[in-house]
Amino acid sequence: MDFEKINSVVTDIAKGLDIDVTKITESGGGFEDLGVDSLTVMDLISRAEAAFGIELPDSALNSIESVSGLVDYIAEATA
Repeated sequence: MDFEKINSVVTDIAKGLDIDVTKITESGGGFEDLGVDSLTVMDLISRAEAAFGIELPDSALNSIESVSGLVDYIAEATA
């Protein structure tokens, strides 16, 4: 897994949500806890797919509930 890319995606998520990256890491990055709606989650997932050249299955899109969950899917897809 490319930790630099993962860190970059998490940092981009924080910037896009206009929050401090530590808020993501301290909370585990639960989208609901971060005040993120479902359309924004879809956008974040699309950005991650583009950044890593992967495509997550539709079933994953409904089950990703946090930044850490997204990172897990990325790690699995790029392993």
